[in-house]
Amino acid sequence: MKYTLILLQFALICFILSNCSQEEDHQNLFSAVSVRSSGVDFVNQLEENPEFNVLTYTYFYNGGGVAVGDINNDGLPDIYFTGNMTASHLYLNKGDWHFENIAGKAGVEAAGFWNTGVVMADVNADGWLDIYVCRSASSDPDARRNLLFINNHDLTFTEKSAEYGLNDPAYTTHAAFFDYDRDGDLDVYLLNHSVPEFTNFNQAIRHLKSRTNRFYGDKLFRNDLSTKGKFTEVTSQAGIIQNVLGFGLGVAIEDFNQDGWPDIFVSNDFNEEDYYYVNQHDGTFREELREAFDHTSLFSMGSDASDINNDGIPDLVTMDMLPATNYRNKMAFGPDNYSKYRILLDQGFYKQSMRNMLQINNGNGQFSEVGQEMGISATDWSWAPLIADYNLDGKPDLFISNGYLRDYTNMDFLSYTVDQKLKANPGEEMEISDLIRKMPQINVPNRLLMQQSDGTFTDAAASPDIFSDGLSNGAAYADLDRDGDLDLILNNCNARATLFRNNTRELGQGHYVEIMCRGQQNNPFGIGASCRIYTSDQMLYRAMYTTRGYQSSMEPVIHAGLTKDHIDSIQVRWSDGYRETFGAFAADQMVTLQRGEGKPLPETDHQKPALFTLDSSTLVMTHRDDEYIDFFDHPSLPFFYSDQGPAMAVSDLDHNGTPDLLLTGGKGYPAQIAYQKNGKFVIEVPVALDSDARFEDVAVAVADLNDDGLEDVVIGSAIEVEADSINHEPVRVYLQNKQGGFSKLPLPSLPASSIFTLSIGDFNGDGKKDIFAGSPTVTGQYPLAGESFVLLQQEGSFSIDRHTPFNHLGVQVSQWTDLDGDGRGELVLTAPWRPVEIWQYSTQWQLMYKSSDRGWWTALQALNVDEDPELEIVLGNLGLNSPFRATGNEPMVLYFGDCDNNGDTDAILTSFTDGVSYPFISRDDLLAQLPSLKKQFPDYASYANATTKTLLTYLPSVQSDTINELRSGYLDHHADGWTFVPFPQSAQVAPVFSITEVPGSINKGNRFLLTGNASKTRVKIGEIDANHGVLLERAGGDWRQVPDSGLWIRGDVRSSAEIQAGSVKKLVIGRNGLPLMVYDIVNPAAIQ
Repeated sequence: MKYTLILLQFALICFILSNCSQEEDHQNLFSAVSVRSSGVDFVNQLEENPEFNVLTYTYFYNGGGVAVGDINNDGLPDIYFTGNMTASHLYLNKGDWHFENIAGKAGVEAAGFWNTGVVMADVNADGWLDIYVCRSASSDPDARRNLLFINNHDLTFTEKSAEYGLNDPAYTTHAAFFDYDRDGDLDVYLLNHSVPEFTNFNQAIRHLKSRTNRFYGDKLFRNDLSTKGKFTEVTSQAGIIQNVLGFGLGVAIEDFNQDGWPDIFVSNDFNEEDYYYVNQHDGTFREELREAFDHTSLFSMGSDASDINNDGIPDLVTMDMLPATNYRNKMAFGPDNYSKYRILLDQGFYKQSMRNMLQINNGNGQFSEVGQEMGISATDWSWAPLIADYNLDGKPDLFISNGYLRDYTNMDFLSYTVDQKLKANPGEEMEISDLIRKMPQINVPNRLLMQQSDGTFTDAAASPDIFSDGLSNGAAYADLDRDGDLDLILNNCNARATLFRNNTRELGQGHYVEIMCRGQQNNPFGIGASCRIYTSDQMLYRAMYTTRGYQSSMEPVIHAGLTKDHIDSIQVRWSDGYRETFGAFAADQMVTLQRGEGKPLPETDHQKPALFTLDSSTLVMTHRDDEYIDFFDHPSLPFFYSDQGPAMAVSDLDHNGTPDLLLTGGKGYPAQIAYQKNGKFVIEVPVALDSDARFEDVAVAVADLNDDGLEDVVIGSAIEVEADSINHEPVRVYLQNKQGGFSKLPLPSLPASSIFTLSIGDFNGDGKKDIFAGSPTVTGQYPLAGESFVLLQQEGSFSIDRHTPFNHLGVQVSQWTDLDGDGRGELVLTAPWRPVEIWQYSTQWQLMYKSSDRGWWTALQALNVDEDPELEIVLGNLGLNSPFRATGNEPMVLYFGDCDNNGDTDAILTSFTDGVSYPFISRDDLLAQLPSLKKQFPDYASYANATTKTLLTYLPSVQSDTINELRSGYLDHHADGWTFVPFPQSAQVAPVFSITEVPGSINKGNRFLLTGNASKTRVKIGEIDANHGVLLERAGGDWRQVPDSGLWIRGDVRSSAEIQAGSVKKLVIGRNGLPLMVYDIVNPAAIQ
């Protein structure tokens, strides 16, 4: 009795402690559900051996998938896990977080073969979910045949893949069921992958694009059950690519262009670019990746498509393997191989970078990639992205699964372990099992990124368990306990699968709606339906596609977090295009929408007239530049400096009363003038300009220098390589005669400067126009300041002013203007790594203002921003869509000096990660620049552990420049001086190189167009090219981007201008190495 009492007391204590612990755990957004409680004990256990391992099968560690759906129609979602080398498990949801594995008695274990992705779909349209399991790995095609388990309605299934024509023997990663031809039934896309021999880079890789193989390429099967009793492969006739370079790891189905027809996005690993198939409405697809996307992930893995920014159109997230920490980053990166990157582009491959990407859908068929700006780009070896509102605040969040069992990208492993093994046993084969054991593991935490009010994402303190280091692959979300929030299910490698309970509703937070769509007879679960959910303050777009993330599928239930407890209406577009509206509804419930029971909605065109319309026939001019690769001669540069042109000037050069346009050319190409005659333009190259085509012209100014009533031309030239400094003419002045010709004015001996900017004005108040020429840096000695100078005009000639403070100031952009309206001009100057400075001349130059902020300034324009009498200074900066961040407390710092006494300036860029400053450059690139440091950093780990402070102990004599502000914005002029005001997040998507004021609507005032981009960057940085024309207007004191402007500008913009052509005002966009883009500016009064 006493012993029994002790046991009861002990049990009571355990119960109390357990409940206390559980109560405490529920304070987190997510809490792990124990195996003892759930009964979910599945383990995807991998066992390597000498014959079968990651060196013989590239995707050995890619893991298994998860499918969620209600297989017995009892209202609770059930779970299926695929096993690679183990039997798969099917867990029946018994309620209250209890599950039972019924895979064996249900006949769905799929044991003995390598299972990958899995989908629950009603393939035979009987109202019960079936299970489709994908297979890969084996060299035996029959062992790779996919399986289709048809639901028998009694918790058992019958395998019928051969009967249905879906027992395909390709190397299949995943499958997606959807109605691509809108005939009312479900078709299927098979995502397949190639084999190791096609992963390597070589000079002949381009020829493999046309080589096909039925086991490697993706496939599309049309549902012909009603006519033939099976599925029919239609891959070739549908336009699906099947080359041997495709390594499909993710497939996303969505109506990306909102035309009512589903499109396909395929994520490809290795060199082959991703595929974007746009539905052509006739049973075929057109691959349009290059038309729609500026660049994509390199090692693209899982993907998800959903409206992440709540603008009513679906966006796209793709995963890659960019490490989040400095240590992992330095261990993963070798040399910045720009040569290989260019070779791939030259061989017909597309622009790719190794990082996660967030592709924002612009609603015009094109996307802008902003992953770095929004904070999702670096999450390490990532697999499944799942977009959903996990905390029910009305804003979608992002879950990412992570981890890899063996890190064969580890540079120390590749450079030392493998290399030493080869040297120790020359001519002998390595013991593979020994080599594999030496590979380090990548145990990294999964990530839950919560969306903030400005659209950026930050790590959530959701649960210690969900962020613990591990190896998670396939993942799914579902409301497992039907409490209204989304729980998470993870398939882990060599560890038990995990369930995470979402505690949002238990914590009393947020509202939600869950929607079950009941479609046509052959599509009972409404796959392909899209819903627009309207509340008093939101419109949310969600679509019913279940294949998401990586090798996984979600329950066919739409879920949305809400800010209100009432839903005004839900508009549905069914998969066949039929539209109807339902509601109103109370929030916090599951609603079932049956096709045909709502109120029909007519098709309406809500498209507003655009502010700009493309004009392809006016000003047909192209900027041409030589193919010079800056990084070969200047390894310290993060970006090209040779891509600064074209410069443009608008003026009435032929004095006929209409404006003309002058466009500069690159090295080997002369400047051109488009003369306007009767509303049309005639392009000419004056003889004097043609004679100087050898220069790299990047700056231009037009003014009547000698007061003869004729416009003259001043051109500034840059130096690409030091050899070009011989016979270099940094500034050239062309005086115009009455016949319209030009003659070059002799100038005094000038510094061999690389001139990026010109400003003309009467600096010294003598009534004659003078010239300021700004140089940002010395060619070949980045970032040493170039020699800027002033040319003073005296009696028709110019002399260099030897008494200015600009000799070694470093200036990239400048403007002479009267900022305060007092009749006296000011010279505004700045450059990357410099403050903004305002100078005024009296008897000598005086510094009137110097900003405390130093930026990567690339443009400036004095404009009246707030309609007071004084001008503000609008500034173009690098923006936030890059790997760099800079604040006053955590600045970017550039250390430079001749560190090895060889006469060249060495530059090392540093920035902060997790509160510590590190060098940005990789170990290989550092040692290529400073070989003497190899003793200090003998391996990659020693460098990965080195902070900036550590590195500086070996570089005692360096100087430094600092940046503490990367946002574009403006200097606001007020009584106490100047204050920097940043533009909103939407303006920070890329570097800004040009600023143009354009007319606004009647009640909005003027607008400002910011253009730029930087596509020629170091490989590690990647293209920063999401600015397709950011048009800003002021509304209620705040700035906002004008939506649906009609602009779609691609390329590196370096200049822009307005020009009146006949009765139409036009916007001209100058792009480096590309044709001009010209837009008609629609009368803003017509658009309200």
